[in-house]
Amino acid sequence: MISLIQFEYIVALAQYQSFSKAAEHCFVTQPTLSMQIKKMETDLDVILFDRSKKPVTPTQIGAQLIAQAKVILSESAKIQEIIQANAETLTGDLRVGIIPSIAPYLLPTFIGLFAQSHPGINIRIKELLSDDIMKALDEDQIDVGILATPLPRTDFNVFPLFYEKILIYCDPSNDLANYDTVDVAEMRDKKIWLMSDGNCFRNQVINICDLKEDSAHSNFHYESASIETLIKLVDVEGGITLIPELAANAQFLIDFTRPEGTMAHLAVAEKTGTKMIIGTTGLSADQIAGLKKASANLAIVFAPNMSVGVNATFKLLEIAAKMLNQGYDIEIIEAHHKHKVDAPSGTALKMGQVIADALGEKLDDVAVYAREGHTGERKEGSIGFATIRGGDIVGDHTVLFAGDGERIEISHKSSSRQSYAQGSLRAARFLQNQKNGLFDMQDVLGLRK
Repeated sequence: MISLIQFEYIVALAQYQSFSKAAEHCFVTQPTLSMQIKKMETDLDVILFDRSKKPVTPTQIGAQLIAQAKVILSESAKIQEIIQANAETLTGDLRVGIIPSIAPYLLPTFIGLFAQSHPGINIRIKELLSDDIMKALDEDQIDVGILATPLPRTDFNVFPLFYEKILIYCDPSNDLANYDTVDVAEMRDKKIWLMSDGNCFRNQVINICDLKEDSAHSNFHYESASIETLIKLVDVEGGITLIPELAANAQFLIDFTRPEGTMAHLAVAEKTGTKMIIGTTGLSADQIAGLKKASANLAIVFAPNMSVGVNATFKLLEIAAKMLNQGYDIEIIEAHHKHKVDAPSGTALKMGQVIADALGEKLDDVAVYAREGHTGERKEGSIGFATIRGGDIVGDHTVLFAGDGERIEISHKSSSRQSYAQGSLRAARFLQNQKNGLFDMQDVLGLRK
């Protein structure tokens, strides 16, 4: 008899096209997953996957059965939904996909309150383009999508959340700045800054302005990946851009980009008075000085890591460093995914700074970032850093206090970026009561002396 577990295994294998990745997704060993799929093929007397190809692909009959398996799994999940609907407390996972153009503005308005009201629900949020959201819904990778309508498909249940105006952002010297409303015909000869290809808001602007993408004299050779950058481009280069009303009325701007992007977004936040939560690492001393200057009139939370657990670890390190201030060598080991471009990580550097401060030292004076060749004996009082880059490691940090006859290790390991999102929302709630100032997560969590 075929089981629901076997259905889950073949759906996972079809999605990830790898036995090892499918097994990891299903939280089983690869031999277990392979054996169950092989048993299912034997019981049905069909071949579901062509194992000779890389990546693994379903056969023709396999694709049909997998499509039916998705339906069966979806229907079986409704049993639990019925039980949950009649329970006093909702529990389980809620997987949400949201388009990037509204995520930083919409999420802070409701997600924190929702999480507080439903503590039993584990919320998982992904920023995806509209086409990717629809694909993820088809493949049961998310439960809900938040995206702009109208959709090119009619087979989804659609519930409008709100309607908003589309606004023009232009330099005060632009002739459109004096208009309360603008006819689209008046924009066609203007230099229009657009979102990158694939973003639904870009498509809306093109449709509204009746622009022709294949025109030899196209007036929109200018593209960007974020609304904040578009605004900055208008400030510096002129022209106009269109922005959703929600972006103009945003209370918070959450930034996890790169230093150059953060500083561009900071300039926009200063102009609009939007409070910022910044988790970008790798900022230079001059850029950090820019944050401090802006904080005279703007409330900012700036932290290399927004995770509550990581910031609790900072406090533990401060206590440990004061207690183990003699006879212990300190080493900081961090590991991240292969795409991370700065090293050591901002979190590792912050750990070093916390320890150095607790010992009454300057980190620049005691830090050792590289060892190679004949280095001689370890210098007493130094703080060593070791960096690992590989795979998809979200973020691992270990601080080693090595003494004679014993060693103490304080570690934090991230398995998901969800903790960063939750910490960012906590920072946003903290900023609601702040008019200006530069804060970090120690302030947010009440750990500052």
